[in-house]
Amino acid sequence: MPNDSPGAPQPSGSKKPTAANSPYLQQVTALVPTEAIAVYLTIDQLILTSKGDIPYKNVFWFVLIVMTIGTFFYLRRRHPTMKKVLLGTFSFVVWVTVAGNSFGEVMKDTAWYNPIYGSIFLPLFTFFLPMIATDPPAADKEKADKEESESDKKPEKSEPAKKPGKAPEKNPKSDAENEP
Repeated sequence: MPNDSPGAPQPSGSKKPTAANSPYLQQVTALVPTEAIAVYLTIDQLILTSKGDIPYKNVFWFVLIVMTIGTFFYLRRRHPTMKKVLLGTFSFVVWVTVAGNSFGEVMKDTAWYNPIYGSIFLPLFTFFLPMIATDPPAADKEKADKEESESDKKPEKSEPAKKPGKAPEKNPKSDAENEP
């Protein structure tokens, strides 16, 4: 009987899903452009520390636009579908709004912005992101069935047909070796 306590060794062949190897977590991390977020957060801190010396609102919007476009092209090289590229780019924008910092400073004077909106939206978005990004299981099954039916249509290589009534020839050398 396997031990289900955390950290207990599991018998080989039994793969118990964990947070680290969960397909859901892998999908979320594949769609959230962590590299772009890291670059943005670094630049964002530079903007905040230079706030009095630069027109930080203009610089913020410039950086946000450049980073959003850059994220789009970066993800184009990583993901095969436009759907995932657009979701990843939108993920970047969502993270910028939640990170606050310069975004919060720029938006604090607007009547409609409240940082709690982004904080509520982020977990909801992260929860639904893999569901939006992947096809439903029924579509996956249909796709697999279609591929299987296409592979059935392809002719298989067959061995050359043997001529009927003709016995296989014997190797005279092997007969000689078998004699006493």
